[in-house]
Amino acid sequence: MPIPWCEAFAIRPLTVGDVAAVARLERQAFSPWPDALVAEELTDPQRLAVVAVLDETVIGWCCGRFCGDEGELLKLSVDGRYRRRGIGTRLLREWETRLQQQGVRGLFLEVRSENWAALELYGRFGYVVVGRRRRYYQAPEDDAVVMSKEFRQGGKDENHS
Repeated sequence: MPIPWCEAFAIRPLTVGDVAAVARLERQAFSPWPDALVAEELTDPQRLAVVAVLDETVIGWCCGRFCGDEGELLKLSVDGRYRRRGIGTRLLREWETRLQQQGVRGLFLEVRSENWAALELYGRFGYVVVGRRRRYYQAPEDDAVVMSKEFRQGGKDENHS
């Protein structure tokens, strides 16, 4: 019996050896990061990045930072050939779980207003719109939708099943 798609790839922490692959992946993103910015994710102990790997190839990544009990999602990108297959869901779930283990209780993020797939995903995870930053993004110009989420006290968040 074939392995179900959702079990065929692994999620693990970002390593130095992944930086070039993530940088290539970023070139497909709505708001791509330069290579140097990707590499910075490994240098700060208050940053957390995970990658999705299929047959030793990075097919997605998720990163953010945290301070005290608050975290911020900075990037969630999946290779265009593998979108809409649950990779973003698993990346975000793993990233959030690891942050909760660090004591994070609340999260926020910014997302392009035209990125409907991301807005849908974040809504399923329990993020709510708390603001809008007009013309925040460039090339192309777009507003940023600001979203936040609080984890339930005393237990695992259940909004992302």
